Amino acid sequence: LIGDLQEVFKEDSFRAIKKGEKGGDILHSIPSPRGVHEAGSILYESKNTNTYQPKWLDKLKNDMEDSHATIGLLVSKAFPNKIEFDKSYLKTDLLVQLDDKVWLTKPGKHIPAMVRAIRKGILMGHKRKELDDFESKSDKEIMFEYITGDFVEQLKIIARVYTKLSGQISTEKR
Repeated sequence: LIGDLQEVFKEDSFRAIKKGEKGGDILHSIPSPRGVHEAGSILYESKNTNTYQPKWLDKLKNDMEDSHATIGLLVSKAFPNKIEFDKSYLKTDLLVQLDDKVWLTKPGKHIPAMVRAIRKGILMGHKRKELDDFESKSDKEIMFEYITGDFVEQLKIIARVYTKLSGQISTEKR
């Protein structure tokens, strides 16, 4: 699974979690569009059994909390037989939404496509959060940051270039 995902999502980073180590199987970190920091992450847990165990959900949610993962993806052949689903949750033959942030899917070639959709959702959520952070600043704070930041350096560079060009023009006139 990790090799297939690394091939499709080359800009992302993947960390295999060793057997016996607390956590899922793979932690998939998704960089922000500018690559400055992490936009979010997906924690994968795979099960190779024919019977679904409800305790998997609680374990994955705890592992997600410990690793600060955004979404959990449980990969298993076994699906729950009878489970009450909230009408807003999705249930198909290949994908079941177990919780707000936890999905269950069967193993197969469809996983990278599902991860692509989940990844896109994480990036959109990150962008929305960045916009919310920006909107919470007052105009005065934004102007202060601009004036005390790169703006001053840009003005210094413009002044140096203007002085140099003015000197060259004066020399040519003389």
